Amino acid sequence: MDKEFIKQYIPLYSEAALLTVKIGFLGIAAAVIIGLVCETVVYFKISVLRRIVSVYIELSRNTPLLIQLFFIYYGLPKIGIRTDAEMCGIAGLAFLGGSYMAEAFRSGVEAVDVIQEESLSLPTGRGLVSSMGNGSRRISRGVILCVEWICRLIRSIVVSGSMKSVTVLPSRPPLDCLANGNAPQSRPPLRS
Repeated sequence: MDKEFIKQYIPLYSEAALLTVKIGFLGIAAAVIIGLVCETVVYFKISVLRRIVSVYIELSRNTPLLIQLFFIYYGLPKIGIRTDAEMCGIAGLAFLGGSYMAEAFRSGVEAVDVIQEESLSLPTGRGLVSSMGNGSRRISRGVILCVEWICRLIRSIVVSGSMKSVTVLPSRPPLDCLANGNAPQSRPPLRS
């Protein structure tokens, strides 16, 4: 085993690990927000927005993540939206994760029966106290389902975030090229 080789590349691995954590954290945070907004639209049955959310969920869940990343990285600059590679990774995770979070929140909300929702929303303490005896299992079941799905999604986002740092992010132009004002006009290929 060549120790000099390891010493040479340890800083790159630590930088990649920090980048993976950063992209994963921001992607998860954005996915949770998108999921909550989508589930709120579906829960309150806003007709036009509900259809848009339905199309978004079906599109993002039925398209491979790599295709979504290609579209974000190469397709958006064609219509005038330019971002850096890290932002493309975060947007890809948020786009895919938001649909899975919306489904996780939906399944958790649907796990709670209507009668428990009505008894918890009574203004008197009697409804809340009486529902906690028999209905607390169902309410906690809904919370547990939401938490379980969120943990699974976080795990998959972190794993796919590390894949993005390998496939998308290494293709940066050299800094001396940018300092001279000779920035490339089109995006570089994924692997150089």
